[in-house]
Amino acid sequence: MSNLKVLIGLTVFIVLLALVMIITIDINSLSAYGSILAACGSFTAVIWFTGSLNYQAKQLQEQRAQFKKQFLKSHEDGRRNALLLAKEILLKTEEKALAANSEFNSINQIFPKYINFIELKDIYESTDPEVVKSAITSWYKKEGPACVIMQGIKSAAQVYFLAVGKDNVDYSKEPEEFVYIYGCHLWNLPFFSDFTGCAKALSEYMLSIQLGRKGVPLAMFGAMAKDLPLSLLKLDEIKKDIEKFEADGGTLPAIALSLKNT
Repeated sequence: MSNLKVLIGLTVFIVLLALVMIITIDINSLSAYGSILAACGSFTAVIWFTGSLNYQAKQLQEQRAQFKKQFLKSHEDGRRNALLLAKEILLKTEEKALAANSEFNSINQIFPKYINFIELKDIYESTDPEVVKSAITSWYKKEGPACVIMQGIKSAAQVYFLAVGKDNVDYSKEPEEFVYIYGCHLWNLPFFSDFTGCAKALSEYMLSIQLGRKGVPLAMFGAMAKDLPLSLLKLDEIKKDIEKFEADGGTLPAIALSLKNT
């Protein structure tokens, strides 16, 4: 409103100035009248054009402020909805992890059991298929729930990170590595914080024995080869897995050595 008053005031001033000049000028000088009127029109046009630009600039500024407000609200709504979806994923993850081993009543019991990896001794050293299979069964009662927790947190984190537009996230990483790297962005968030005690230590420990964990399936194939005809096993693929495992620095389980030399 104040800008409009300024524009009107300037226009009135220009008109009055033009009238004064017309009154004081020689009545016989018609060209001067035309010049005065043209100048008056030009100044008036400039004043209102400038006023129009200022008005449009103000409108754009208000629109930017409104868009920013709407964006922030939309961003917050997206974040809230992502957290609610992450909550559902995490609840199902906890349920699935506990169902994988009836001995666990809480996800916080997984890590204390997991760090006792005594089964790996028999898995790697024994050549008795029954001993190896029993050890593998016992091992997977801990490995299974741990993997479920890691995969569930990764899935929930992916939903949240995509919703808030977090960049530079490598979703191709294995779940335990993903949780270890990006967990620092999650543990203070609602619902994710309930998994901090379990997942933070578990992801680090799973990474520390990752190579040993990768040898367990090879031991399982070695035990199966003792009881089943080799024709039932995909030996070519198994040998490729053995080569990669050893190339990464792994020590092949004793029971799987026969597969390597078959």
